[in-house]
Amino acid sequence: MARRKSSGINSLRFNQDQGCFTCCLTTGLRVYNVDPLVEKTHYSADEVGAVTLCEMVQRSNWLLVVRARRPRSLLLLDDQSRQFRAEVAFSEPVRALRARVDKLV
Repeated sequence: MARRKSSGINSLRFNQDQGCFTCCLTTGLRVYNVDPLVEKTHYSADEVGAVTLCEMVQRSNWLLVVRARRPRSLLLLDDQSRQFRAEVAFSEPVRALRARVDKLV
């Protein structure tokens, strides 16, 4: 039996209005617009590392990121400046993200 090569996709998440989605990869992160289907931005593994979870906050430039090497840290990525702005550390690994403009779960 032939072995299948892994796609490297860790997760896919739509934003709140389903106008964009994030694709978390072992090789970085990509953000796509839905209509028309085009890539908005991408980050290589050198910039963000392997990403396990990502949530886009509405259609803003804020992305919540959880990296594979640091699963207990939630990072706030400013897409406009392409820099991490904040980090929140937890005692347990982050397993899921949900975000609104006024709340984060």
